[in-house]
Amino acid sequence: MASVEPMKKFPTRADALAFIAQIKRAFHQSNQDYNNNKFDQFVDALKDFEQQKITPESLIFNLQSLFHGHEDLLRGFKFFCPYSDQQPERTRILTRNHHEFDYHQRQICYKFLNKVEQRFRDNPETYAEFLDALIMYGDHKLLMEPFCQKLVQLFFGHADLLHKFVGYFDDGENKFQQELEELCTVDIDGRVEEIEKKLCNFRTTIACVEKALRENTISKVVEFVEREFGGIKAMRIKRTFPENSDEVIKCLKSDPVKALPLVLDQLREKELQAQMDRSAALKFSRDFLNGGCNSKKRGRDQIDG
Repeated sequence: MASVEPMKKFPTRADALAFIAQIKRAFHQSNQDYNNNKFDQFVDALKDFEQQKITPESLIFNLQSLFHGHEDLLRGFKFFCPYSDQQPERTRILTRNHHEFDYHQRQICYKFLNKVEQRFRDNPETYAEFLDALIMYGDHKLLMEPFCQKLVQLFFGHADLLHKFVGYFDDGENKFQQELEELCTVDIDGRVEEIEKKLCNFRTTIACVEKALRENTISKVVEFVEREFGGIKAMRIKRTFPENSDEVIKCLKSDPVKALPLVLDQLREKELQAQMDRSAALKFSRDFLNGGCNSKKRGRDQIDG
């Protein structure tokens, strides 16, 4: 009985994106590699091959040199452009068809990853976290749900990046899109709930402080500070001013009459910031969930944008 040849797994656009992210991450981790523009050299080598300026053997030789110390990258590249192992050594060629690592697919990946890198140029840790998560997902070391959770956290406030990213994972059943939408809803609901708790705390404290200041007597202010912020109730200050609670408590104890108006000003600033954070969270939810991600066609169209 003839043996059945196992079906070949063709690389997807998502695989290509994860592989390019792996190259960027590997070279980015070494400043010397990054400064030597090795990623650009990789792009140029593929371009030269497609323009038939170099042979397949020359391409592999160049990549072996370029990926020295990164054997995983060379193995990954052969997944996209495999040798035909049935041919003699000198006539082996790189398989090139519409399923594989073609020029258009790479350009889409380059463009998207560069867009993310530029968006987070002032926060390179976020970009690095994104690359790491993408690589782990591509290697099947990270399941879809935690991967989507990570994306929502990293791209919070950047609905356009999520729109574009969804297009890479069009599996015909919209599983990735649905998972991302559900987790986005859960994340935003959690954020808004936490902000509402903060707002409630700020507003309650503001009302108490304003009432104490209206009394306009030193004894009343001192009494208020001791009653509302002393002892176990000092936790209210710690919750409200987590970044400098010890300093605030010290000022209230040493000179409550002078400190209380300053505390009130800071409370109002925090209330305003919380309102802005809530608006930003709700806007992100609207932009992502209602701004085109629900439209499969628009999701695909936005990839190239």
